[in-house]
Amino acid sequence: MALSQSTQFKIIKLYIHDKDDTVKLDIQSVFDELNVFDSVLFPCMSGNIVITDAVGLSSKLKFDGNQYITIEMEKGFGDETTADYFIQRKFVLWKQTDRKEINQTSEMYTLHFVSEEFLLSMQKKVKQVYKGTYSEMATSILKDHLKLTMGTPHVGHIEPTRGLHTYSVPNLSPFEAINYITKRAVNERGLADYVFYQTHYGYNFISLSSLSK
Repeated sequence: MALSQSTQFKIIKLYIHDKDDTVKLDIQSVFDELNVFDSVLFPCMSGNIVITDAVGLSSKLKFDGNQYITIEMEKGFGDETTADYFIQRKFVLWKQTDRKEINQTSEMYTLHFVSEEFLLSMQKKVKQVYKGTYSEMATSILKDHLKLTMGTPHVGHIEPTRGLHTYSVPNLSPFEAINYITKRAVNERGLADYVFYQTHYGYNFISLSSLSK
């Protein structure tokens, strides 16, 4: 999903802030382009935003993983239950690229962001023996190691898998462990076509057969 014109979506909130939300910088008036991505090929939502900065915003930010961006927008009218599309989510700002001077008083650059769980997964390791279905293992890893709760906005849909297994996780990150499980999970028809990815509804562990329906 890409927002390149203000008429496509209604921006309700768009600001940069610290972890505790005590310092807020509203950027609705300085962004030129906003892109939010979700894909079955990548576990987390991510995106980027192009900023035209004439107030020295870049000099105030360190982009060391302690800055966040909160995005709340909709397509259509109403709230998250009636709008055509509604997203309300906080992301970690992790990189600044394409910084260039426009004139003596302003510059343009791109800020890249990703879901918090992506960085959290990189900082944690799973070393544990799991017994049960692969869907139960994926659920346990999400709840115990990433501290996510079932239901929107944390976990969207976990589709049951067939068969009982024992899996000894050899000191992998949570997402690496789930990726291992995903490649081996089979549905009720015996098809190994599971994917693990995030949308604005939460994380999903589901088969392509179900998605095609």
